[in-house]
This record gives sequence, C-alpha cells and structure tokens, in this order.
Amino acid sequence: MTSAVLSKDGKSLTIHLAMSFAKSGHRKRIIAPEGAPAWAPTPAAPNGVLITAIARAQRWKDMMENGDFATLGDLAKSEHINFSYVCRILRLSLLSPRIIEAVLDGCQPATLELRDLLACRSLIWSEQEPALGF
Repeated sequence: MTSAVLSKDGKSLTIHLAMSFAKSGHRKRIIAPEGAPAWAPTPAAPNGVLITAIARAQRWKDMMENGDFATLGDLAKSEHINFSYVCRILRLSLLSPRIIEAVLDGCQPATLELRDLLACRSLIWSEQEPALGF
C-alpha cells in the first residue's frame, strides 16, 4: 500500500500512497482507500457559497414578507438578478433550521454543495436532513 524509495544519491525520498481524489465544488478531496488505517480529516470549514446563498434567501424572503416588493419579478429586477435564480435561491429559506445552523457552523457534510441544497425538494425538515447527508 505505502512504499518509500530513497534515491541513489540519497537526496530525495519518493513516497507512494494509495489514494484517490474526489472533486468537491472547485476543490479536490483526498479519499483514503478502503481498508486503510483510520486518519483524522481536517474539520469541516464554513462554505462561503452555501452561507451566501442561504443569507440571500433569508433576506429576499424577509423583503417579500415585509411588502418591499409586490412580486418576485420586481425583486429580481431590483437586485439585477435573473428571475429564475431568485426563485431557486428563495427555496433555501425553507431548509431545516438544523441544516442552516450546521452550514453556518461549518459542520455540513464535506461533499455538500449548493446544487445539492437546491435539488432538495422536500418541505419536511426530517426528510431534508437525511437527503442531504446530515
């Protein structure tokens, strides 16, 4: 599984590790092979993309509830954003408070991406959490 080879001149050491890479958004994650000894991954960090999207959803929801805009179309025009995007992001205001708290704390599953949140169609909080890997 793991091997190390010292160069003939003794100046470099080449280490071979069995691992694979998984793409997660714009980052790559190292995946340990099955049966490899346990190791501690770096703790999850707050994901700025998820936090921004959730914050926008909450802000836009509040603006609509306060009567700042009569329609979502008016809101989209005011924000200079595509109507379809506003509608998709606004659905994030319906996420479970536990999911939102986990994202804000950086405790979301490492593979969770914005497209996963947007793909979650359930309005039932207890169904959202397992569907998103919580």
